[in-house]
Amino acid sequence: MKSPILISYVVTWLLLGCNNQSKPETSTTSLDSSNIPNPSATTADNTSNKENAPPVDQATREKAYQDYMTPGPMHKLLASLNGEWQGDVTFWPAPGAPPIKSTSSVVNKMLYGGLYQEGIHKNTINGKPYETKLIWGYDNLKKKFFILAIDNMGSGFGHLEGTYDTTSKVFNFVLRKTDPVTGKDNLYREVRKIVTPDRQEMKMYQIDKKTGKEYQSLEIIYTRKK
Repeated sequence: MKSPILISYVVTWLLLGCNNQSKPETSTTSLDSSNIPNPSATTADNTSNKENAPPVDQATREKAYQDYMTPGPMHKLLASLNGEWQGDVTFWPAPGAPPIKSTSSVVNKMLYGGLYQEGIHKNTINGKPYETKLIWGYDNLKKKFFILAIDNMGSGFGHLEGTYDTTSKVFNFVLRKTDPVTGKDNLYREVRKIVTPDRQEMKMYQIDKKTGKEYQSLEIIYTRKK
């Protein structure tokens, strides 16, 4: 039986989209902490900017807040992914290991007038029900997408931040998630492509601790339920 911690750790993200018998992809690209913003540095920078910024009139303030809270084209993109989906999942627990296959169900809906999308993902792991809730958003100020995730197999949360390329229709995310064994954050890379309005493909990559190289550990194909 696979370790429930290992499977829980990765399956939090399997429920993001494949039923493919091919070997997982490998890459020499390595993830590092430079991909993740430093919260303390950001806070310090913001404080410094505020102290040096000229006074802002009330009309400018109101417009800034209105722009920040108004759904735009990227929020409409998220809304286009509303509805029920099935995920065909392939998970590789280690480079070259036989794939583990499963399926998931997904229900997406928008919250707060179209500002966020809530996704409920359900699966079964080792005969036990597994559920993840994802909150997708697009930050109008940072011009970036983010995902916050909680599940029934941990007391913490996962955080993804990334961008979307409108030409290739590809999301590129970096995932930060705490390892309950070491207590340290591990980094993953996730690539999701909107193939058609009714099909999405997601691939996740992580670091092989033996070689220090990045390898594909997960692939999911989402198909919209009719």
